Amino acid sequence: MPQETRSSVSVASMNCHSSVHIPLTIEEDKLIDGSVKVLSVIRPTWAKEKVNFKVFTDGITNKLLGCFHEDFPEDVVLVRVYGHKTDLLIDRNAETRNIQLLHNAGYSPHLYATFCNGLAYEYVSGVVLDTTSCRDPDVFPLVARMVALVHKVDSTDDVPKEPSIWLKIEQFLSIMPQTFKEAEKQARYQKF
Repeated sequence: MPQETRSSVSVASMNCHSSVHIPLTIEEDKLIDGSVKVLSVIRPTWAKEKVNFKVFTDGITNKLLGCFHEDFPEDVVLVRVYGHKTDLLIDRNAETRNIQLLHNAGYSPHLYATFCNGLAYEYVSGVVLDTTSCRDPDVFPLVARMVALVHKVDSTDDVPKEPSIWLKIEQFLSIMPQTFKEAEKQARYQKF
């Protein structure tokens, strides 16, 4: 857990876009080949034959690949390839800016690079919370504290200062289909 004093760090003067952009699009069926190209930029000393890859399968739309060098087991690079059309709902420039902003404040992994349809960033060891662990009396106060600290981070002037949830809900509703081909989906939709 980061120190509470980090919340007072002003990141307004820091360069929030210091990661490299690689003009590359990684095809879903060529994750390893694309990741090797990303690694050649951000880890140029890593010999391809010494890198092992692990595909993580918990995501809904994104593809996530862990890249592990045999000689540097602690330096794990995650390569995330965005899911098809997820950019309709997620502002990728804002996402990148926010990752950098939170990293500069000590609350996010290092963003090594962006590419046309994804990111490469530092792996941080931890435990993924679920609906049970989030309700644990020893855990939820820590989550609440961290959420408060993250929301106290000083941002740059170009970062909106108002809540965006209502805009996001409107954006989601505007791209949601009004009809579905599958009868079961259509019935569920009409029920709501």
